[in-house]
Amino acid sequence: MKESLSRRIAPRTLLGLLGLGLVLVAMGTAQAAPTVNVSKTFGLEPGDWVLVQATGFAANGNITIAIDGVQAYSGRADANGALTQSVQVPYTAKAGYTKLTVTDNVNSVDVSIQVKGSMESFVETMQSMTPLAKIVVSIFIIFLPVLIGVGIWHWCRT
Repeated sequence: MKESLSRRIAPRTLLGLLGLGLVLVAMGTAQAAPTVNVSKTFGLEPGDWVLVQATGFAANGNITIAIDGVQAYSGRADANGALTQSVQVPYTAKAGYTKLTVTDNVNSVDVSIQVKGSMESFVETMQSMTPLAKIVVSIFIIFLPVLIGVGIWHWCRT
């Protein structure tokens, strides 16, 4: 006697195969966790531009990029949930380590960046100068307050 296919395959096996199929479909449609890459994360100065590449965000979703809590960009991801955008480090960014945050109001990714302070920038600038330029700048830095003081003293005496 011929058994029907449904009798040869136990109902539990049928449910198991159906469940496995649903899991595989769900895995195939699952979206990868968002990732963010920044062209430079160390030694940034206020006013510097960095390239931000983001993937895995909501397709065509609103994207906001903030640096040190200050909005640097607002726009849309593409149909794949990706975005490539240059953003400027705000002039108000505090020296030290801070966050560059990319969010689509559902997902949020923080990247640690380091912003140099004004003294660090000055020291690097001095180090890159020729010896003669270093002498001229040093003389100017040392003697300018003295000249101002003498000028004020002379002005007060007259």
